[in-house]
Amino acid sequence: MNRKVKDLIDVGLFALLIRLIFFGLMMNNPDRFTTTDSRVTYIPIALNLLELHEFSADTMPPYGPDAYRTPGYPLFLAFCFRVFGKSLHFVVLLQILLSVACVLLVYLLGNELFGRKTGLLASLFLAIDPGSISYSLFVLSETLFSLLLILSVYFLIKSEKARAELRSALAGLFVGLATLTRPIAQFFAAIPFLFWVLKGSKEGIKRGLLFLLFFVLTLTPWLYRNQRVFERPFLSIISSHNLLFYNAAVLQAQLEGVKIADIERGKEINRIREELKNEALSDIPPDANIFEKAGRYRSLALKIILRHPLQYAILHLRGALTVLIGSNLKFLLSLQLGLPSRQTGVSAALLQGKIIEAFKRALKMGVIFPLVLLELVFLLVIYFLALLGFLKSWKSGRNRPALLFLLLTFFYFVLVAGPVSSGRFRVPVAFIPYLFAAPWIVGLRKDEEKG
Repeated sequence: MNRKVKDLIDVGLFALLIRLIFFGLMMNNPDRFTTTDSRVTYIPIALNLLELHEFSADTMPPYGPDAYRTPGYPLFLAFCFRVFGKSLHFVVLLQILLSVACVLLVYLLGNELFGRKTGLLASLFLAIDPGSISYSLFVLSETLFSLLLILSVYFLIKSEKARAELRSALAGLFVGLATLTRPIAQFFAAIPFLFWVLKGSKEGIKRGLLFLLFFVLTLTPWLYRNQRVFERPFLSIISSHNLLFYNAAVLQAQLEGVKIADIERGKEINRIREELKNEALSDIPPDANIFEKAGRYRSLALKIILRHPLQYAILHLRGALTVLIGSNLKFLLSLQLGLPSRQTGVSAALLQGKIIEAFKRALKMGVIFPLVLLELVFLLVIYFLALLGFLKSWKSGRNRPALLFLLLTFFYFVLVAGPVSSGRFRVPVAFIPYLFAAPWIVGLRKDEEKG
């Protein structure tokens, strides 16, 4: 058997086994497969698509059209419900297969860029990644989005070798599908576009334009739907909503002296959100177009943020740090497996630089504390090794455009999350530090063997 095929089978079965073990622990309590987002938006939209052919999150007439969610994940759910029935178990099982596909793609990426051993090690890291495991078991968009993003990265990097036009088009297609799954990816398209155009060659510009064409074509049906329904060709109003009710609201809360720990627990923040909503909509009629309301949300949010740019920048960077080190293992163990844990404000203490206070609060987390601490140590080690691996690979002079593209991709998704963040936002790009760290580990092992 071909060595590469054997690696793919081995790492795929390993990743599948881990996810199936957790699935088995949860399958008798399917409520643990869902969150508020699942129950309030994704599942109702999917059911309405299936039964009424309406893209609506309403659970009773008149089933008004939804402008918050993009169609990618609801269509995925509707497909699952159509083929397998309205069972969340089958949805999660299919997501587990998608998560395994992500692991296999990371093997192929690592093999393409650095060699077989690097690909194998990076894929093994992703196979045991708590976020990758956890969100494959939730009826949320992370796993589908991760697969589409990794596919776009894979075809982008492969386009450097052969069949450039086809792979450039496929990269554009998958970035478009990723954007229709989570609109947070819409500005990411600029990175691969510039990846080609900045080469300065006619061939590079041609590939960039081809990528952009397929990206736009993929979005066009949804933009047309919104133009027809709302008289505006937009993707979603969720970015305007989040900008006011999360980004600006957290800033306003801090300006009013509300502690970050209290914000995390929801204290005072709901009052501030209601006040901001009333202020934003104060001079327009209650039946105003939803797009007009979104515009008011965005305008007020930007006004608040631009009035206090330094304070907001600090908050935003704190959010990025939370994306980098936020625990996904705690999420898996407490919410999905039901192990006892308490909301202790550890993240808030860390973000304020209170290390000793953070440790004291962490001790109150209960039985999962040692595991969460181990996860944090693992992440810090991976980031350190990723830095060493990136510098080593860059110094070698090989694959520099691909390395830079991966680095920009990682920081785009870390930074775009905003002040109210968690380790959840790390999931789609968790594979990148693993890809950077693996060559250094493999190289160290080779040096030891030589010695």
